[in-house]
Amino acid sequence: YNIIFENDDTCGYGRRIYMSMKKKLALVLSLLLTVLVFAGCGNKEEAKVKEAADGFMQSLESGVFSNAGKHCTEDVEKELGLSDLENLSKVFYTSSGLSKNDLGDKAAKSIDDFTEKMQDNFITKYEIGEVELKDDEAKVSVKTTHGYNPYKLDDINVDSEVNKIANKYMEKHMDELTNLYVSKGQKALMKKVYADIIPEMLDAFSKKVDETGELKQEIQLKLKKQDDDSWKIVGAYASGEDSSEKKEK
Repeated sequence: YNIIFENDDTCGYGRRIYMSMKKKLALVLSLLLTVLVFAGCGNKEEAKVKEAADGFMQSLESGVFSNAGKHCTEDVEKELGLSDLENLSKVFYTSSGLSKNDLGDKAAKSIDDFTEKMQDNFITKYEIGEVELKDDEAKVSVKTTHGYNPYKLDDINVDSEVNKIANKYMEKHMDELTNLYVSKGQKALMKKVYADIIPEMLDAFSKKVDETGELKQEIQLKLKKQDDDSWKIVGAYASGEDSSEKKEK
């Protein structure tokens, strides 16, 4: 049977078709393998990009801003002021010229509570969205929810509330403050005043922050591949707002 088919023209034609199909199949499989290899590399890089973006956002959500900086280039970390956000309580002490010990436990606790609230509510929820990957650059869309509207913080004015608090305090403690100033000087006076009125002032400011309302928006994170094959954030931009509250220009 095999000998007959060996000399048969039909067998030779069939063999040629088989060999042709075999070559085409080998070519298709080779191309498919190449595609799969590159697709695998793309998926691997996309996973790295998502990991970097998620690490950044998770640190912001938890209020540990120093960890967020680890996922950014040094320039971006400085531009975003992440170290300042991490040490927000220091602003109160440097502006007053007094230390934490100078202010006493009650005032220090009110400062810690206020800064913790601001940090914890900066981002309360996020969702990593679409990833655009092109060579050594990537963009990641992230939907964020903020416990307050950070765009409106500059517009908060508590001057009238602070004046009322200060005037009421001065009227009530004038004799005590006068005696303190005469006996121990200006620094002792300032320590006393700040320690007593800071909790009430921060409470007034905190209420104003709450009034800005929750903000939902979408941001774009721009990432770049580094020499060590890691991905770091080189830019963060607000790309839109999904909220009934509009940003005031």
